[in-house]
Amino acid sequence: MTLFKANLQGSERIKVLALTVIACLGILYLAPKVLSNLHVRPEDYFDFELFWRAGRSWASGQNPYDGTLVPNGDGSARTEVSTWFYPPYWYPLIVPFGLMQFPIALTIWKVLNFVLLILSTHLVARSLADVTEKQSLPLFIGGIAFVSFMYSTAVTAWDGQSSILVYFGYSALIFGLLKHRPAMVVLALVCLALKPQIGLLAFVAVVALRQYRWTVIPAGMICILASTTVAITADLSGAIKGFLVNLTRHSEHSANTPAHLTGAVHILDSLFTLPNASIVAFVILSAGIVLTFVLFYRSPLNTPPDNGVNARRSITTLMLFIALSLFIVPLHYYDLLSLVAVFLMIIATPLDGRWITGVGMLLCYRPDFIWRAFGIAHPEEIILSHLISPGLLLILLGSTWDLWASRKLATPDSKIVNFPIS
Repeated sequence: MTLFKANLQGSERIKVLALTVIACLGILYLAPKVLSNLHVRPEDYFDFELFWRAGRSWASGQNPYDGTLVPNGDGSARTEVSTWFYPPYWYPLIVPFGLMQFPIALTIWKVLNFVLLILSTHLVARSLADVTEKQSLPLFIGGIAFVSFMYSTAVTAWDGQSSILVYFGYSALIFGLLKHRPAMVVLALVCLALKPQIGLLAFVAVVALRQYRWTVIPAGMICILASTTVAITADLSGAIKGFLVNLTRHSEHSANTPAHLTGAVHILDSLFTLPNASIVAFVILSAGIVLTFVLFYRSPLNTPPDNGVNARRSITTLMLFIALSLFIVPLHYYDLLSLVAVFLMIIATPLDGRWITGVGMLLCYRPDFIWRAFGIAHPEEIILSHLISPGLLLILLGSTWDLWASRKLATPDSKIVNFPIS
């Protein structure tokens, strides 16, 4: 299997050359953020510090869910104790990093995530190119050029957040469903489960697909087995109980209040000042679960491979799923890196709602630049969300229009594209 189908001529070569220059500049822009200084302090990289400290806690037989993961009085200017909210199946992923010195662990984490960023973009570009009968190289280079300068990417590359892992999960899901690779679907479910709210929607989506629903069993078993590895060095029952207890406290953490989040909950709280945002978030997520099941149950992705499916409708289904999950799940501004998959979809396929989606993408792409144009030199997370949340809503509306238009085109006379299996 070749990495790229590249048989470019004339203007296409010029376009790829221009995109390559932009992509290289983007990589140069990210490089200083990825290659960490070996004399960094943990408190300067708070997001990865949580992963590192949790790994050290488990490795030493302690429980990271006990509320002392990042204690006060450690020589930093902290004002509150942070809480470990991630599920126990993170254990085999982060314990190896917890055994290293922080600067080395941070550098390796960032480099590995950068590799995943490139691989994820390749998976999306390759699968879209195959089903739309286009060249994958321009899509791949365009995707790298786009994602390299994205604000979420810059923040993730610097702080070591988990956004790239989620992007890889979405990419593996797109590749697995469009290319009919069940093993990739299993991998996608496991990766998306690292962010439980999004993982729940992904499991529901796959359960709705008759030919793929069996994949939730091995994916679930992998998560369960990964959780049991806690028993190697720590108390498994304490980890499970601590995780469930901490889930109930998630909204009490100052960084998880609606003002600091994006999407539906943020918009509703801005308009009505929600008295209990966690209940509203639960209701929205429950509605999203139902919508996700219906979306995939009625999608052409349910069609057996030998019958073929409509490529455009399949792509719009996946695009709407990403747009829906990013809008209804309360996230932070740095969690939106997966929007690069939506970008690749709207340039790979002539979608009706692409202009609405495009405006939404602009609001989410560099919200810091937009605020700086209005004189706010250092926009904080709360201000950024005022642009990102409406942007996510526009992306959702544009994706819904795209799916509706593609369903109208899905007639017996519509062009059916068989998915390659090579």
